[in-house]
Amino acid sequence: MRFLKSIRGKAVTWTAVICAVLATSTVNGSAFATPLGAQSVERMRVPSPRDGAVMPTRIALKTPDRRGRTVLVVRNDRGGSVGTRAREIAHLRAADRAVELRGRVCLSSCTMYLSLRRVCVSPSTTFGFHGPSYYGRPLSAHDFEHWSHVIADHYPAALKDWYLTTGRYRSRGYFRMKGSDLIRMGVAQCR
Repeated sequence: MRFLKSIRGKAVTWTAVICAVLATSTVNGSAFATPLGAQSVERMRVPSPRDGAVMPTRIALKTPDRRGRTVLVVRNDRGGSVGTRAREIAHLRAADRAVELRGRVCLSSCTMYLSLRRVCVSPSTTFGFHGPSYYGRPLSAHDFEHWSHVIADHYPAALKDWYLTTGRYRSRGYFRMKGSDLIRMGVAQCR
């Protein structure tokens, strides 16, 4: 009920409402739902009042791949903890899970999905890169080096080189790159 009160008067997509109703529990601001036949809602961000709109961020809605696994479709992901994302990616890698990066944006730690063998990007998605920080505060030189390399190790070779020489030094805002730029660097295009 609290969720429904928070969306009153806002433009809401039916997908967001259905996902919220299906949610069975909430952990760290993310609602987890149960699968629905061939399609499932894996994870969505529960909006906070400061969001201004209801926008799901990570949803798997694709029919299963050849092995019967649901493809994870990432949309409008604004990032999060590098350590948490690295653990999530390690699980996806171990499961050889396919990931599609779509939507308007994939910012910050969302870009770390680019290291997966079975990842593809939408040409129109904007990717945002910046250096590591602690919730916007600078890190010590040692921690900055460590976390910069953790992030860079989750990028294809050409992007990794650019990130270590240029991208990691931006602390405010993002270096922005379109999916079409990443496709030219060798990242697969989503069909």
